[in-house]
Amino acid sequence: MKTIHIGDLMNPRLFTVRQAMPLRELIEFLRDNRIHGAAVEESGRLMGVVSYTDIANCLSDATPVTQGLFERASWNEELEFEAEIEDELGQLSVRDIMSPKVETCDTDETAGEVAVRMRELEIHRMVVLRGGQAVGLVSATDLLAAIPAYEKQLHVHRGA
Repeated sequence: MKTIHIGDLMNPRLFTVRQAMPLRELIEFLRDNRIHGAAVEESGRLMGVVSYTDIANCLSDATPVTQGLFERASWNEELEFEAEIEDELGQLSVRDIMSPKVETCDTDETAGEVAVRMRELEIHRMVVLRGGQAVGLVSATDLLAAIPAYEKQLHVHRGA
């Protein structure tokens, strides 16, 4: 049976953003590129990872950055924030919401090895390295995509 390696599953397009990128711009960037997360890079150095989960946590008042923000929020008829709250949200950047710890894996690691680490670390994506250089991202969704191929291999291997 063929082992499935991360190099076969990862997204080879490593999208990066800067810490100073405004929150609104980050949301547009993720949406426009049809991705759920990106590496945070400054001067060629990985500083963290940011994702829709970080955005959701921030907007749900789960972080010190937005503590009390939604308690003070009032809405107009179009369900938009009033100007004061809109200004506060406009001041948030990637730096305010990103996960500063960069978890990595290597292209030669197996899908199973990485899946176990992601579960233990309670994370959804890792930066993929080849020879110490970042070459892509792998997400829990990428790992899930490997299951049908693996099951097909099991089926063929068992002769069923």
